[in-house]
Amino acid sequence: PEAKRRRAEVAQEAEFYGSMDGASKFVRGDAIAGLLILFINLIGGMLVGILQHNMTFADAGRVYTLLTIGDGLVAQLPSLLLSTAAA
Repeated sequence: PEAKRRRAEVAQEAEFYGSMDGASKFVRGDAIAGLLILFINLIGGMLVGILQHNMTFADAGRVYTLLTIGDGLVAQLPSLLLSTAAA
């Protein structure tokens, strides 16, 4: 009886840690994708500002850095909610 109970506890712990490992891999991958999108937005925005709106490099950097940071924060809200729900 004691061995069966202990086996059930160990199986439950293994299932829990396995699911947490999967959740952390998902969150990590989502964060890496978010950073990649952030850099693409920054570079693309600066190019648009310089080439299409005739901004100086400094002005384009200031404007599109702020816009990119705002977009990145908004894009990470679902990830924050998912990681909070997974914990």
